[in-house]
Amino acid sequence: MARIYSRSLWFVGALFGLGLNLVAAGLQGAIAGPNDFNRVVTFGDSLSDNGNLFASLGTPASPPYFQGRFSNGPVWLEQLFGPMNSPFQGTGVGGNTNLAFGGARADANPNPLGPIPGVPAQIAAFQSFGGAIGPNDLVTVWAGANDLFQVFPPFAIPTEALITTTAINTAGDQITNVKTLIGLGARTLLVPNLPNIGAAPAFNTTASGQSGGFLAASTYNEALAQGLKQVAAGAPGVNIVQMNVAAALGVIIDNASAFGFTNVTNQCLTTPTCVAAPLATQNTFLFWDGVHPTQAGHALLALYASLLLSTDETSKVLAPLAESGLFSRMQASDAIFDRLTAWLTGSYAHQNGLYAEVVGASSNFDAHGTRGAYDFHNYGVRGGIDRQFDNVLIGGALTVLNGDIGGSPLSSDTMTFQGDLYASVFMGPLFLNVEAGLSETQLNNIERQTGFGPVKAEGESQAHQYGAAVEAGLLLNMGSLAVLPSARVGYASSNMDGYAESAPILAMSYTDRETSASFWGAKVRVSSPLDFGSILSTAYVEGGFEDFFSVSNDNINAQLVNNTALPVSVLVEDPVSRGAFLKLGINGRITETVKFDVDYGLSFQEGDGETHTGKVRIKIPMEWAAAQLK
Repeated sequence: MARIYSRSLWFVGALFGLGLNLVAAGLQGAIAGPNDFNRVVTFGDSLSDNGNLFASLGTPASPPYFQGRFSNGPVWLEQLFGPMNSPFQGTGVGGNTNLAFGGARADANPNPLGPIPGVPAQIAAFQSFGGAIGPNDLVTVWAGANDLFQVFPPFAIPTEALITTTAINTAGDQITNVKTLIGLGARTLLVPNLPNIGAAPAFNTTASGQSGGFLAASTYNEALAQGLKQVAAGAPGVNIVQMNVAAALGVIIDNASAFGFTNVTNQCLTTPTCVAAPLATQNTFLFWDGVHPTQAGHALLALYASLLLSTDETSKVLAPLAESGLFSRMQASDAIFDRLTAWLTGSYAHQNGLYAEVVGASSNFDAHGTRGAYDFHNYGVRGGIDRQFDNVLIGGALTVLNGDIGGSPLSSDTMTFQGDLYASVFMGPLFLNVEAGLSETQLNNIERQTGFGPVKAEGESQAHQYGAAVEAGLLLNMGSLAVLPSARVGYASSNMDGYAESAPILAMSYTDRETSASFWGAKVRVSSPLDFGSILSTAYVEGGFEDFFSVSNDNINAQLVNNTALPVSVLVEDPVSRGAFLKLGINGRITETVKFDVDYGLSFQEGDGETHTGKVRIKIPMEWAAAQLK
């Protein structure tokens, strides 16, 4: 019997010790079930066994094993879903149910190591005890390792042909189990593959063990993935979530310290300084015995499974990518209207020509509904030219901005190119301003923290924005004060291209997404001349309010990369509007021909954050510029 637990589903151990922060002594403190499934029903071998073999045969010995588990603590399913019932232990098939048996095979052949029900027998037992699978139940089925272990004789490695044939046949048996469970009503299945068996302590001490174990697992995994793809194609609406334990094992071994492990090659059980140590010390080992993980490894399995089953939650973090583009376009629109307002009044009203300005904006958005908190910064230069014709000003501007989007767990660098056309018409005290613009934003170095240790999912995308707005108002001269009340309506849209992430595990792909809004605003600007010589001649203060009256916000559509898991479609909270805002500024002359503006603005994003904007503009009359070029 020793060999049953020394070589069954060891691969779970492959799933590492980052889970130290998830580990709890005993069965208390289980993580809430992902996606709120009604319950979980489990079939498999020792990596999922919650004491079934121990209840039947008294194996494994406890202690040193934990209460009949093949580890020093609860297995991953218990850490994820809490205590589980089992008909083999006399607690029935109601609620969360576990029929996994240490040493179980994926096929229906008798186990030479004892009266151990394989997965087909476990499924039959579940039915015989009155068990039924509901449409909102989660079914996990993990097996195949024991079928492979049992062709590895003691002190020898089988031929490559035998390993390959056994692995392919075993994957076929596991695929049959999945089909059977679908036939019984399973609509969501979590199907782990096998880690690199050659990396487990029972195999990693010899080159032949390492190579043979790797061949067995990789052949099985390839055949399993292809078979599950075919099953999924023939079972529309069934969500088969593949759990890539092989890739996860590689991540943990390559980043052992990041997951809290000091040893990922030896087993704690045969290391005196480990097996006799407190639980925390034991959990610095990845492997408890020759093939099974410690409680910390099981905690990582629980974490990984939870993330795979929660893609609807994790995909929400992409909301800022399209949302920030919308705000960038609206900020460009506001900057153009600010230029037109300055043309109507101030120390150099009705002057036109070339101008250049340094611009910047820094926003921090609090968490809002389903959208998490994030920061958005962009800084750059805008150059423009305009010309007056009678009572009309016509012009255009080009802008280049460099920026970033940040906030756990998403970040991205941005490069934005904007083009705007505008016009202003004044008729006595009345004025009408219009503008329209296009933008393109390169989203570079997109990084999403997957939630699994140091693993980051990376990608590149781009977004396209467009918008237009019209503003009407009055210019009222009240002695030394100029008062400009105005109202504005407009529309802006940001369309982000879909992209696929790259990551060893948990990478996702996303479809195109649009966020757009129709908005209105009202403001009042008051300006006054200042008598400070020839430099500063006008100061102004502006206050107002801006809000959306219509928002269109596409769902985020996402799917795990290279996985048969069904895509998810998630609606995130609509973006918040600019809300109340204030602006302060000064303008004046550097020389008789060269003028400048400096301003600072603050908006309060409906109480869900704040945005700071700033600008320094230099303006040169067109006639003067033309003269300098002659």
